[in-house]
Amino acid sequence: MLFLRFASSDANCPIERLDIADLDHERAMRFLAHLETGRGNSIATLNARLAALHTFAHFLAAEPTIADAVLDRIVHNAYRIDLTGESQRKRNKPPPLDGGNKK
Repeated sequence: MLFLRFASSDANCPIERLDIADLDHERAMRFLAHLETGRGNSIATLNARLAALHTFAHFLAAEPTIADAVLDRIVHNAYRIDLTGESQRKRNKPPPLDGGNKK
């Protein structure tokens, strides 16, 4: 999430408006430089972040549609929950507004 916040600030747009193209190599290098100079992170921390960025980049390149969905979930703290059983909306359906009388 830290990289997405940085990319948002660097691109001067909200996180939810970032596109995969906004997460490029140059921005990743600026992010690592920011971690080193602005936050005082050690080389070990930078290497760990770089490894995470590499994994993330491989994932994005493999399946852009899924990558967009994952980014949406990360940004919006959303999770998909698969439900089973009958819909409560169907089970507890309110009566029609016209009282059920057809004209």
